[in-house]
Amino acid sequence: MSYQLQKYTNGSLTQAQVSSLYAQGLRYCPSCERVLSLNSFHKQAAYCKECRAKHGKKYYESIRDRRKQMVDKHKREATAMFGGRCGRCGYNEFDSALEFHHVDPKGKERTIATLISSRLFSPTLPEVQAELDKCTLLCRNCHAGLHAGDWKAKFVRRPDGVGWELAT
Repeated sequence: MSYQLQKYTNGSLTQAQVSSLYAQGLRYCPSCERVLSLNSFHKQAAYCKECRAKHGKKYYESIRDRRKQMVDKHKREATAMFGGRCGRCGYNEFDSALEFHHVDPKGKERTIATLISSRLFSPTLPEVQAELDKCTLLCRNCHAGLHAGDWKAKFVRRPDGVGWELAT
C-alpha cells in the first residue's frame, strides 16, 4: 500500500476501494471514518471540513495561552528598555496600558506591536533596536491625548541612547 493511501485512509481502504469512491464522487475521512461527498473536503485535504475545523479549534486553544505569555514577556522586555513607565505622567501599573509612540510617524517601518508579537522578537536584534529607537513610551491616556492634540510635546534623545523622551 502506498504511503499516500495509508496516510489518507489509515490503512483501512485498498486502492481499488478509494478509486471506486472517487468515481462515485465520494471520499473517506480517516478522522471521523465516514464516507462523504467530495465537496465536504477542501482540495487536497486528508480530512473533511468538519474534522479540520475541530482540529483547528483545538490547535488554536492549545497555543493561545503560550502565545499570550510570550507576547507579554516581549512587551515587558521592550517597556523595560524605556524604564517601564509613561514618559509623561509616570504611569507604570500595567504593561498592557503602555504604548509605543513613534516620534516621527513618517519613519515608522513596522509597529512595535507587530515586532513584539513575533516569535523571533529580541530587543537586541538590530531591526527591533532600530524601530524602538524611533519611539517613546506613553500610557494610553497620554498617547491618546497627544494624538488628539490635547497636549503638545517636544522630544529629545534619551541619555542612554534608546529612543526619545519628553523635553523638560
